[in-house]
Amino acid sequence: MRVASEKFSLIRGLEDFDVGVFGKRYRSFFEIVAAILEVAADRVNLFTIARHLNTNYMHLKRYLSYLVKNGFIEVDAYGKQILYKTSKKGLEFLRLYNALLEMFLEGAKTQAHANVVYRHINQQLTENMKGRGRRGFGL
Repeated sequence: MRVASEKFSLIRGLEDFDVGVFGKRYRSFFEIVAAILEVAADRVNLFTIARHLNTNYMHLKRYLSYLVKNGFIEVDAYGKQILYKTSKKGLEFLRLYNALLEMFLEGAKTQAHANVVYRHINQQLTENMKGRGRRGFGL
C-alpha cells in the first residue's frame, strides 16, 4: 500500500484545502472513490478500507458494490476472507483523477499568488492616495 500512497499522493495533499465545520470535512463521490481505489491498490479486506477511509461498513459496501459492478475493483475470496484489489481500469481512473487534481491545485496556487499581488498593489495605491481627496484620481 505504501507504493500506491507514494504514486497517488495528491489525494493526501488536499488537507490544505480542508473546509468544514468542527474539523469535519465532507468528501465528494470522486474523493471517496479515489480513496477506496488507492487503499485497495494492494489486496485488502473491508475492515482495512473502512479504517483508512474512516467510514462505516454500510456506506463503504455501497461504494464497493458500484466499483465492482463497473470493473474498478476486483474481488478475491481466500477461505472466509474477501479481499478487494484495484483493477487496471481503477488504476487508470486514479491516474486521470490525480492529473485533474494536479491541474486544479496548480490553478489554485496561481490564483492565490494573483490574489496576494492584487492585495499588495491595492494596498500601495490606497496608501499613496491617502489625503489627496478627488485630486488623487486626477479629477
